[in-house]
Amino acid sequence: MHPKHEDKRGYFQELFRVSECEHEVKQISRFRINPGETRGGHYHTKLIETFVVLEGECVIHVYDINQEFPFSQHLEEGEYLTMSPFSHHTFYSKDGCALLIAANQEFDPKDMDTFPDLPKKDAR
Repeated sequence: MHPKHEDKRGYFQELFRVSECEHEVKQISRFRINPGETRGGHYHTKLIETFVVLEGECVIHVYDINQEFPFSQHLEEGEYLTMSPFSHHTFYSKDGCALLIAANQEFDPKDMDTFPDLPKKDAR
């Protein structure tokens, strides 16, 4: 996480640097999770996404076929996590949060590459 530089006018904070990003970035989006809600619940076969928490905090539950075990990570404002293909991810926020997504592909409604069921090892 990069430091926040604050004064009476407000603040400035770097979110992440391209050199820190594990993939090429072709699209930047944002989404909000309302208090007590869950989002995601899917995986992608090609899409790589880096999620940056802009406001609030959330927990992301991940099942990564490459690691073969589930894990959860708590993310606070300014922290980020990258999801590789075949990483099933679900977000939950108790108090609500806003996130930025840096993706390696532009959204294509004809090929959404979004699958709700857990990835199977033979899907690769």
